[in-house]
Amino acid sequence: MAVLAGDPVSTTSFGATWYTLEREFGLPFTVLRADRLRSQLPDYDVLVLPPGWTGGYRRALGEGGAEALRDWVRDGGVLIGLAGAAEYLADPELEFTSARLVREEAEEGEEAAGELPPAAGAEYPPLVSREAGEGAPLSVPGTIMRASVDLTHPLTFGYESDVIAVLITGGDFYRPSKEGSNPVGFTGGDLLVAGFAWPDNTERYLDGTAWMVDEPLGSGRVVLFADDPNFRIIWPSLSRLLLNAILIGPTVR
Repeated sequence: MAVLAGDPVSTTSFGATWYTLEREFGLPFTVLRADRLRSQLPDYDVLVLPPGWTGGYRRALGEGGAEALRDWVRDGGVLIGLAGAAEYLADPELEFTSARLVREEAEEGEEAAGELPPAAGAEYPPLVSREAGEGAPLSVPGTIMRASVDLTHPLTFGYESDVIAVLITGGDFYRPSKEGSNPVGFTGGDLLVAGFAWPDNTERYLDGTAWMVDEPLGSGRVVLFADDPNFRIIWPSLSRLLLNAILIGPTVR
């Protein structure tokens, strides 16, 4: 297993990933840099891309790096993108996944293309906040939302409840994968658990989206996390999803 570091990765996010893997799970890994990625990829079967600026990923990897990553995945590698790295991998031009960001106003009202876990039965208080604009998802500073878990999916192994609280930061919401599966997603009801959400915006755009995507690509697979499951090492219930992606992902065919 390898983890990308240096430009374009966020240093604090890399630290959280490092601590989770090494201290919490006892998993050894190799640190790779973007400028040496192509030559070293064949030595690994799992690569984690920690959160970072999407534009930085495009600049650091370039067309050659993206092509090398695609070829590596098609040959059996498991590529895991967290937060900003997931946004990079969801770029339609890169052809890593069919999952897409909810961005334009034109998408409003479209039905989700992929399947999501069935809605969980838990209910939480409705949101209370000031009115906000419309047309696209508005950024939130860090909000806890209720997501549904597909307990039949291999990457949710070890979970017993079909509902889990996840962190939402920013406004990057993902339409479900058409060609893969969506182990964790938002499927209606009162989604807000705690924190600020924009009225008539956040939950409306979040409903029907995926928080975690698992999609095959050739002999390998691409796993996306809409936000960082290792955020500040305060969310142990989400770290297991990353562990499953690392350990079980290479065995799923």
